[in-house]
Amino acid sequence: MSYVLQGVVGDFDRLRSLSDGLPQAVVVPLWQRLGLLPVTDEIFDELTDERQGGGPFMLMSPAFAERLADWSRGGRVAYVEAEFFGGAGTQAAALWENGLQTWGPEHAELVAGPRENWPINAVLARLGAVATGAFDLFDTVGFGQERGMDGWHQAGLCALDAADYDAWEAAFRTKEEADARAGAQDL
Repeated sequence: MSYVLQGVVGDFDRLRSLSDGLPQAVVVPLWQRLGLLPVTDEIFDELTDERQGGGPFMLMSPAFAERLADWSRGGRVAYVEAEFFGGAGTQAAALWENGLQTWGPEHAELVAGPRENWPINAVLARLGAVATGAFDLFDTVGFGQERGMDGWHQAGLCALDAADYDAWEAAFRTKEEADARAGAQDL
């Protein structure tokens, strides 16, 4: 089973505001008020006309890094990438705040080491996420809910009707409660 993720992570409502002018953009609600702007090839092309391979990221260019720096002037944003297949893979992450890249890029082959040190978990901690229960930050915020870029895009489309994070969370909780009641009636 494969897993692919490329996206900008930050405050859900801020990411929505920042991406308003990008026709193809959607923001996926994650837990703890975070959001994910999946960076598809189309979104990347809307953000910059430069492509630069190599380094720790599959998608990156000086113009894209500059856009992330601009976006960070009102609050921290991170760029994350992950690619897994059959339990092995890679992660990369970097953080921008106050117009500067302040952490990363960090890259790791995911075969060993404590999960809290993996780049995505480390950058989520820097964004203020807090692990719950036995889950690491990756799972706590909801990065396990989809497996590929098409799924992330669809998840963002499903949240388009929510006015803001609070409205999305209220609708999600209402649906979750209704599903639980329906499941209890089926017993």
